[in-house]
Amino acid sequence: MVAQRGWTHIATFEDRSISAADARKRRPGFEDLLAAIGRGEVDMVVAWAFDRLSRNRRDEVRLIEVCGAAKVNLAFVKGPDMDLASAVGRGVGEVLAALARMEIEQKGERHRAALAQRARKGLPWGPIPAFGYGPDRVTVVEAEAALLREAYAAVLAGASCRGLAAQWNAAGVTSRTGKPWSGAAIKRVLINPRYMGVRATSIGTGTRRILREVGDAKWDKIVDEDVWRAVHAILTDPARTTASTRVRVHLLPGIARCGVCGAPMRSYTHAHGWAAYSCSTSRHLVRKADPVDELVSEVVIARLSRDDVRDLLVDDERPDTVRLREKAAALRVRIAKTRAAFVQDDTMTPADLREMLAGLQGRLAEVEATMASATRAPVLAELVAAADVRATWESLSLDRRRAVIATLLEVTILPGRRGPGFDPNTVAIDWT
Repeated sequence: MVAQRGWTHIATFEDRSISAADARKRRPGFEDLLAAIGRGEVDMVVAWAFDRLSRNRRDEVRLIEVCGAAKVNLAFVKGPDMDLASAVGRGVGEVLAALARMEIEQKGERHRAALAQRARKGLPWGPIPAFGYGPDRVTVVEAEAALLREAYAAVLAGASCRGLAAQWNAAGVTSRTGKPWSGAAIKRVLINPRYMGVRATSIGTGTRRILREVGDAKWDKIVDEDVWRAVHAILTDPARTTASTRVRVHLLPGIARCGVCGAPMRSYTHAHGWAAYSCSTSRHLVRKADPVDELVSEVVIARLSRDDVRDLLVDDERPDTVRLREKAAALRVRIAKTRAAFVQDDTMTPADLREMLAGLQGRLAEVEATMASATRAPVLAELVAAADVRATWESLSLDRRRAVIATLLEVTILPGRRGPGFDPNTVAIDWT
């Protein structure tokens, strides 16, 4: 087109794989084009069609204003030329832009309707199959499914997502994107309802993104619902610490308590080079970490080596998990009905909906958390069944050992006199 009209090609500006429909996304090519027009380097802009040049109101206004001020015209392969320096040209441009936006919004509505219909039918969606499933997004890949089942069991036994990511990366397990696994990526996988055979839809974006369960899926589940819900409750617990990126090397940070104020103990490297525990709120106490870790480990090994070790698996106050499952199911039904009522009730505001859902979702989170902590068996089972408790204890990851300690013990670091040597009497250990 440029050669046919006898024009001189100056430069090509393009934005590949960046949607112009979202005004929040920066388009470097578009920005460079506007800058070139503003500098007087351009006399004519040639594009395939107006809706390929600009797809949102903000960019349309900027384009028309910049071109009008610089007396730059637009020419389209599919569409008429526009003289944006004139009132008629600007009016035509705005009409074409409005029509283009309408078509884009209609396509979006049809796309969202198709996705909602697939969700209601329990069908999979997405260009990339989920980890654990084959290219058809339905057939289970058994080798990956086995890894997922092990990961769910490990989380129930006290493992962290960050630790699981390190294990998978060391074993050469690749993600669907080809990137190394991270703790956040493992968490996103494990809390996806698809693995218990439930279809879900995505609500929100970024850190606010949540998955809402829609119904049974048309693919085989990889883990049982009880397992998935217990792990989901653990990983979404607001009290769960996820911000730290340091590699943990000691047993008791966050578990042991200060004997002066009751605050959790933290670990750090002392000025003399040895690892230490100290109160997280003040320097009430400072204690070498290694002797404390060794003492607590020996106490746990000794207790788990006794003949009555299986008694530890019995919790006399354990709630009725069947009743809890029924209660959780009822709450999920109420949440779904509340959302449906909002669509049909014109008097209900979004604030009313959020307020009602907050209470129901809070109660559901409490029930699921209780279900997750209803039994000690996943945390202790491997040690209880071990022929050699010490060897099994030493083979466990640090996350697993911390989970055992948190399940069985309350550890308090007490004040003691200054001086050389470690006094075991300054560590109070109570069985829970």
